[in-house]
Order: sequence, then C-alpha cells, then structure tokens
Amino acid sequence: MSAEENENLLTNEDNNDESDQSKTEKQPKQETRYEDPNLTSDLATIMHLVKGNIGTGLLGLPWAIQHAGILLGPILVVIMAIICTHCMQLLVKNSKFYSRRLKVRALDYPSVMYHAAENSNVDLIRNNPNFFRQLVNAFLLITQLGFCCVYFVFIAQNVRQVVMTWWPGAPSDRVFMAFTLIPIILLSFIRHLKVLAWFSATANIATAASLGIIFYYVFPGLTQKEMPPLVNSEIPTFFGTAIFAFEGIGVVLPLENQMKNPQNFRYILPLGMGLVSSMYLLVGVTGYIKYGEDICGSITLNLQSGQGSANLGKLLYSYVIVTSYLIQFYVPIQIIEAAIDEQANHRSLIFATMRVLIVSFTCACAAAVPNLGDYISLIGAVSSSVLALILPPLIDIFTHHAPRTYDHTLFANEDDEGIESDYVVERSDDVIQESPQEARSSRMKLLYCKNIFITVFGMIGFVSGTVAALKNIIHDLSHADTNDICSGGTNSTGNSTLWL
Repeated sequence: MSAEENENLLTNEDNNDESDQSKTEKQPKQETRYEDPNLTSDLATIMHLVKGNIGTGLLGLPWAIQHAGILLGPILVVIMAIICTHCMQLLVKNSKFYSRRLKVRALDYPSVMYHAAENSNVDLIRNNPNFFRQLVNAFLLITQLGFCCVYFVFIAQNVRQVVMTWWPGAPSDRVFMAFTLIPIILLSFIRHLKVLAWFSATANIATAASLGIIFYYVFPGLTQKEMPPLVNSEIPTFFGTAIFAFEGIGVVLPLENQMKNPQNFRYILPLGMGLVSSMYLLVGVTGYIKYGEDICGSITLNLQSGQGSANLGKLLYSYVIVTSYLIQFYVPIQIIEAAIDEQANHRSLIFATMRVLIVSFTCACAAAVPNLGDYISLIGAVSSSVLALILPPLIDIFTHHAPRTYDHTLFANEDDEGIESDYVVERSDDVIQESPQEARSSRMKLLYCKNIFITVFGMIGFVSGTVAALKNIIHDLSHADTNDICSGGTNSTGNSTLWL
C-alpha cells in the first residue's frame, strides 16, 4: 500500500470537550503524527536528506566542473543548488496545500501532480490528470532505478581497485557486481525509513571519514598546481552530470511524509541542501584543481591504489553508496507495490519477489552497458531535469496562477506549519478569482515569471543535455576506449572508464 493510501485511512480524532476544542482552534495546528511508531525524527530526516543527495554525484562533481571550467563551474553549481532547493520547496508547499484541501495527511509526488493538473484551466491538461500522474511515476522509476544502476558500477570498480592491491589478476567489474548483488538483495527487504536511519547515521560517519581521506590526498601540493581553464564550452555535458548530482528530488516527499513533525521540514530542507551544496563545491573545485584533465568520473579512483588509507576511503564510500542504494530504492518500490492489487493472493510473497527482481534488474543493466558514463548523463538530462526543474514550477503554476476550483485561502495563516501565504485570492461562487489589486501586483507577476524561467531553464537543459549525451554515446560505441587509469585495470570488455 502506498503512503497516500495509508494516510487516507487515517481520520482526525474527535474532541469530546467543546471548551477544549475552542482552545485547540486558537492554537497553531501541529501536524505531529503519533499513530505510527515507524515515523522518523527531525535528526533522522536530515540524515536521510543528506544521504539521499550525497552519493556518486558528489564524487563526480570534479569531472562535471572540468566541462564548465574552474570559474564558471562553481558558479553554475551554486545556481543549480538554489534552483533545485527552491523546486523542492515548491513541491512540499503544494503537497501540503492539496493535503489540506483533500483532508489527507500526506500526498506523494505523482498525486500532487495529478491534483495540480486537475486544477488547471487548460482543458487538455485538466481532462487528463492521470496522464500526468503516470508521467511522474515513469520518470521517478527511470531516475531512481538509474541511480541504482550507477551504484552497482561504483561499488564494483572501487572494490576491484582495492582487491587488485593483493590480487593483480582480479576478475572483471561484472564479477564484483555479482558479488555485490547478494547483500543488496538482503538489505532491500528493509521496509521502513526508521530502520534505515541507523544505516544513514553510520553512512554519514563513513562519508565524513572518506571525505577526510580524499582531502588528505587532494590538499597537499594544491597551491602548486597549474590553474585549470576558467571557462570550458561543454556546458550541456556539465548540466547532465550536475543535475544528476542533485539526486534527492524523488525522496523529498517520502521523507516529509514519514516525519513525526513535518512542520519542521521547512527548516530541515534548506539546512540539509546547504550542507550538500557546500560539500559539492569543496570536493568539485579542489578535486579538479588537483587532478586536472586526468580527473576520473569518481575522484576516489584517482587516489593512489595500494595505499592503506586510499583503500580504506574507497571501501568506506562503497558502504555509503550501499546505503544510498537502499534510500533511492525506497521510492520506486513504493510505486510498484502500490500498483499491486490489495486483494491479490500471497501479496507478501509477491512483494518479496518484486524486490529481488528489481534489484537484480538494476545489477543486470549495470553489467550490460560497458560504459555507463554517458548513460548516466542521459538520465540526468532527461529524468532528473524533468523531476527536479520542470515539473515543480508547473505544479505551482497549475495550482496558483491558473486556479479553477480550489480554495487558496487554505494557505492563509499557515506560516506556523511551513506554508507561506504567497497567493491572496477571493472566492466567487465555486470559482477562485484573484483580487484585482493582487492580479496587478508586481509580486504575483514576479512569482509567475520566476516559475516560467525555471521551467524554460529546465527545458533548455533537457534538450541540450540529451543531445550531448546521445552524441557521446554514439562516439563511445564507435571508438574503443583503452584508458584504464580510472578503473585500475581493463575489464572484460576492454573498457574501464567509470560511469561518468
């Protein structure tokens, strides 16, 4: 059963004492959820948020900045961080709006898209809301499972480098992917984020330790390095990789929906994304300056093989990526399990079988493609740009700038619960109409233009990044790559370049 279906079964408790009820109405409504013991605390949520965004993308930022330049790259990373965080806030805000309108505790991303499309004043959109729901589901599946494919490659190549310290004739990356498959299948049966919080806590410690090891190798002699080019022209390739790094859009609503105190998420989101973005800049800039044009898709593969601390850093971050796999896997498995009929026989067996098959599918996809670099750039440009940049502002436009039936006064006096009253409207019969003064206000115009700008920005990145990724894929398929610097040895296909 999906999170939305679970929440629809919950009802508000009746207040028997009228005096107590009047007092409650005067106090800010707290959205604390006491019924489910598996709901997560604020600390666990911020750990999940950081963990959900810091994965292979963090280690690939030096490679991304290489394609934009040491000056332009960090500037673009900051811009994309601000835009992506704002889009996450738009998604959460509109989810809360429709939750209050429908009197349910929580909505997932596809359901928010469904109700926003249903609210549009464009007939084609309003008459086909289910299409938009399934569109989001499709992109979520492609994006999250694409991330999981990359994680298999990352773990296999980093562990293989470590093993080759003692076993120079170690088997190919594909064999190490098969070894990795078994523990990930077992861990995939964890069904609650509260349990994963323990993995996130230890993974965050492992992330800090592995980053310390990376900086131990990166910082010495950094000032003696020749400064890389300030600006490079491969911006579309940078876009696909950078937007892939901001991989947490799919887990934002599940995290907020699983909180004991979801009203605190408005503080947790910018704090968590601020930490993530700072680490992106630090690793991206210093890594590119240190290794220059020799930078690998993951900076861990540039660390000197055979040294104990370097091997430890690779193993620690491989554990971090295993945890990232479990968190990213949580979203698509929810979508798939929700599609299974509740009346079906042996549902538990079906769920278990689906988990095994899906994990095995991601492993097979990773093993089937010799070079996942351009494949991941394609996923970043296509799926990540749609989910993180294009759809959230469209949802906001459908909800607030082209409203049809919903009462936007639900946003009034909701600041205490994390919802800002950006849109002031008046109601006439059953149709929402903007106040003439508000319709003329510069604020409303700026909000509308802002949403249009973000949508256009995402579409430009979608088209240019996709074209660049397809060109690179065609080039790689027609030209054998003999570079083995970033893998520690040539795999069975003769291609050892990492996924980025």
